[in-house]
Amino acid sequence: MSHVTGLKFFRKYPNVLVVCAGTFMSMIGFGMIFPFFPLYAERFGATPSQIGMIASMFALTRTALATPFGALSDRYGRKRMMMAGFLSYSVAMSLFAFAQNVNHLFIFRGLQGVASAMVWPSAQAIIADSTEHEDRGRAMAYFSASWTMSMIIGPAFGGFIADFYGYEAPFLIAGGIMIPITVLIYLYVAETIKSKVSILTVKEPVVRRLRFRFNEIRESTYFLTLLGLMVATFI
Repeated sequence: MSHVTGLKFFRKYPNVLVVCAGTFMSMIGFGMIFPFFPLYAERFGATPSQIGMIASMFALTRTALATPFGALSDRYGRKRMMMAGFLSYSVAMSLFAFAQNVNHLFIFRGLQGVASAMVWPSAQAIIADSTEHEDRGRAMAYFSASWTMSMIIGPAFGGFIADFYGYEAPFLIAGGIMIPITVLIYLYVAETIKSKVSILTVKEPVVRRLRFRFNEIRESTYFLTLLGLMVATFI
């Protein structure tokens, strides 16, 4: 049983440190828009029902695309998919500052979900691939703590910025935050797919692997737990 904790843990698993740091920074940006997003949508004449549907667009696109992007990360690399996701986050966040109508908000919120579907499965896979079995639970706990802590900071910071500089400023700042995160991932995260996935598995057709993944996930207790957490999150 492993007893490595704290800084020794991160020295042993540098991928975990970098992914957690990137997650912390990105979720600060993501959380910045929470306090005022309904007010921003009302500026374009959005009704309460439309605001609710705009918020749901994120969950819809993320849920629909998480498994396909997870399979693609198996084929083309976790690191590459994660970087593409953070760049997509940057674009989606920044576009909100230039929205002209409610339809734009629907589209950009959906793009956020696409980016999230690219980032999170890849990030979790990198952590799982990078750690030994006995340390995996602790690594996932650090990962979870990194984004929950950032969600404490992000909304407060975003509300302050919006108060003094307008609603557009937090979107642009959040989009800008994603650029150094992408560079951080590029420079310091080691790709894990080479050592964990055989050539035969990588060359397996994506559709067949998606079918296998769906059946495996559907039959697992983890899926039921995850489904319950998703429902609780978005109620």
